[in-house]
Amino acid sequence: MSKLHEALIMRLCRTFSNEEIQFILDQIDSVLLDYDIVEHDHSLTITNEADYIKMFFNQKIMEGKSENTIKTYKCHLKDYLMNIGKPILTVTTRDIRYHLAEVEQRLNYSKSTLEDRRSALSSFYKWLKEERYIQENPVEPIHRIKFEKNKREPYTQEQMEKIRYACRNNARNTALIEFLYSTGCRVSEVVSIKVDDVDWENGEVIVTGKGNKSRPVYLNVRAQLALKRYLKGRHNQTDYLFSSTRRLGNKPIDKSSLEKICKQMGYEAGINRKLRPHEVRHTFATDALEKGVPIEDVQVMLGHERMETTLIYTKINQNKVHLEHKKAF
Repeated sequence: MSKLHEALIMRLCRTFSNEEIQFILDQIDSVLLDYDIVEHDHSLTITNEADYIKMFFNQKIMEGKSENTIKTYKCHLKDYLMNIGKPILTVTTRDIRYHLAEVEQRLNYSKSTLEDRRSALSSFYKWLKEERYIQENPVEPIHRIKFEKNKREPYTQEQMEKIRYACRNNARNTALIEFLYSTGCRVSEVVSIKVDDVDWENGEVIVTGKGNKSRPVYLNVRAQLALKRYLKGRHNQTDYLFSSTRRLGNKPIDKSSLEKICKQMGYEAGINRKLRPHEVRHTFATDALEKGVPIEDVQVMLGHERMETTLIYTKINQNKVHLEHKKAF
């Protein structure tokens, strides 16, 4: 009878609400009391549920979601599918709440990771609703899970100069740090840049950011000189601006290798904190605002869709704000 229920639910959930489906099932059960039902093992539920997940990810890829987002969603949805304990199209808000509480305890999730799980489920069920596989998104009533974000501190001018001095004899490292600081690029953007993407005359580079959206970023004189020195002296032939450290032919440097290079640079510079590309991006944004660049322009430079995101990426100098207040009032 359970498989009959599942087969009926799969058909009914596109048209009826959960309460209506339960009423229909109750009526069917009362009629079938005088009948023998022979079940056939076709494993339709598992196959169909896997197909929903597959179609969802195909859609996310077409929308240009980042590799990291896809990877995170897959991890969360795989665990969800294995542990929810009922057909995914019949899940209620109460089921989702219980599931989130259960995984928080079972996997000892932090609030930020739990919010990632909620976000993945929300995106999945929103897609199911948009495709009319369900009438209601059971995750919609569940608010975002609040958590305290780690405060990102920009690097000071002294720290940046220490980093530059530490890599003064390494053309690649010098080019990398100057490029990161001049452009404020994400690591995922840096690794895909090709030499032909650089407009040396105008000091511009076209990068592809989140959602496969392209934007220009800009090279200051320091970054241009460092890049030209690096490209002139490197031995492996490749189309990419920053090549693989292992000389594996025409391949770019990968994200993990770039992050390891930065970590080593920070250690050699003795700045008493890790050198992370993303925090160089924060430094770029903070310094741009300090020097009077309008926040709307910084938003465009960083490739942010929302102004709120740009504010998170920056650290405002409160002394400067106080000074501007005195000037104005």
